[in-house]
Amino acid sequence: MDCIPCGSQATVVSLHHGAEITRRLLELGVTRGTHLTVLGKAPLGDPMFVRIRGCQIAMRKAEAGQISVVKDGVWTLDTVPVGHTVRVTEVRPDTGITSRLLELGVTKGCSIRITGSAPLGDPMMISVRGCQFAIRRHEAENIQVELIS
Repeated sequence: MDCIPCGSQATVVSLHHGAEITRRLLELGVTRGTHLTVLGKAPLGDPMFVRIRGCQIAMRKAEAGQISVVKDGVWTLDTVPVGHTVRVTEVRPDTGITSRLLELGVTKGCSIRITGSAPLGDPMMISVRGCQFAIRRHEAENIQVELIS
């Protein structure tokens, strides 16, 4: 969540368990599907100010980094449920995995079907251009998509 620009709205996809902030956010009613608005950030970007369920809270970048969100209207591959098909709208450059994704056929405009995931959710299985392979969720975060079905 720490990368969402000021004034943007987003939806919580998941809270990373084990983080101290998780308990506090759950007490505030923040769960998967909760809508939030980034109100602003301190001059150096830390802390940031967020409106969640009518409450305005401040949180450090490290805490915000424990919350996975999808900017309203923007999906990343790691947030797509199993069984859905998406179209790639962007592969973020300079992420270390970009060239490997391009070699595997993950390019702008291609279709990807989410075929499964490991018992704990990571890695996830995807089908691209008739080939299936596993991809870690932190790598899938770098692929922006639009839902087809």
